Amino acid sequence: FPPLEGAGMIAYSNDGLRLVHPDTGQTAMLHAGLDGAFAWAPGGRRIAFLSYLRLSPCAFAFLMLADLEAGLVRPLLDAPGLYSRPAWSPDGQHLAYTDAEGHLYVLRPGDGSPRMLRRDVYVARAIDLQGRPVDLFPTAPKWIDGQRIAYLQQGPSGDVEGIGVVSIHGMEARRQVEGPIWPYDGFAPTPDGKQLMYARGEEGPLVMVDLGTGKQTVIMEHASSSARIPYEDLQWSPDGLRLIGKTGMAGVVLVERERAAYRISALGALGVPGEAQSWAPDGRRFVLIQGEGPSSGRLIIYDLATRQPDPLAVTTRPPHDVAWNPQETSR
Repeated sequence: FPPLEGAGMIAYSNDGLRLVHPDTGQTAMLHAGLDGAFAWAPGGRRIAFLSYLRLSPCAFAFLMLADLEAGLVRPLLDAPGLYSRPAWSPDGQHLAYTDAEGHLYVLRPGDGSPRMLRRDVYVARAIDLQGRPVDLFPTAPKWIDGQRIAYLQQGPSGDVEGIGVVSIHGMEARRQVEGPIWPYDGFAPTPDGKQLMYARGEEGPLVMVDLGTGKQTVIMEHASSSARIPYEDLQWSPDGLRLIGKTGMAGVVLVERERAAYRISALGALGVPGEAQSWAPDGRRFVLIQGEGPSSGRLIIYDLATRQPDPLAVTTRPPHDVAWNPQETSR
C-alpha cells in the first residue's frame, strides 16, 4: 500500500485491516485476510495485529506488523500459532504477547527472536457438554510501564489465581493480586503505571490496587450502584480520568474519577461482544463496534460531551476489532 499519514486514523476489521479517518471519512485497506487484535505503536506509525487462518475452533494466526511509513506489511514470527492480542511497550520498542501454552513473550520487532519471560499465564478454555476443552484463548498481557508487564497467572487447577508482574528482563516476578480475576481483559493498569484496576467477576467488585504499596481499595460494588459494574474489556483513557468496560451483553459502562471519588454510568447496549472499543487520544471520545447481526457491524464514535453516538459510514466484519491511533487527529 502507498505511504499514509496515520495520525488520527482508526484501524478496523473488514475482510482485512482497514483504516478510516474519523473526520474526513477517508479509508484505506492495508491487508486482506481475517485480521484483528489491532495494536497501534505509541508513535502512531505501526500496527501490530493477528491475521487468522481460521476463527474457531482454535484461532491460529500469524503475528503481523504494518509499517505505515514504509508501506509494508510483514509477519513478525516464522509460523502461525495461538496468540493473544499483542501489546506495545510505552516506548514502542517491544511487543508482549502470550500463547496457548501459557507462555509470556517479549519481542523486539526486527531484532531477533522473542524471549520467553513466564510459563504460568492463564489460558481460557471453552468446553463441550462433556467438559472437554474445544477451544483455547490466550489472555493478553498489559504493560505497567516500560519495564514491567502485568498478566493473569494460572494455578495448578487451571483457574486464574491472581495477577502477576514481571520485569521485561524476566529477573523480577511477583504476584501483585491474589484471587479470582475476570479473565477477558478484566484488569487495566492506569496510564501513569502507579495503579491497576481489576474486576473480581461478573458480580464485581471493582478494585483499585496501588502498585507501589500493594494496598487494595474496593471502588464499587453492584449493591452501591444503580448501573452494573464493568468487568470485561477494561480500558483507561489516555489521561487516566475515565475507564470504559462492558458488562457482557448489557452494554458499555463508563467510570469517571474525580480525585478519590468515582462515578459510574451505563451508556447503553452499544457494542458487540469481544474487544471492540478504543479511546481517542483526546480522552473525550471512544470508538466501538455496534452490532448489526452476527457477521456485520458499524463503527460508532461516542462523544462524552454530548453523550451521543455518531456513526461512521463504514462496516466491520469478524473478527470484530477496532483501534484508534494514539496520535492526535487534526480535528
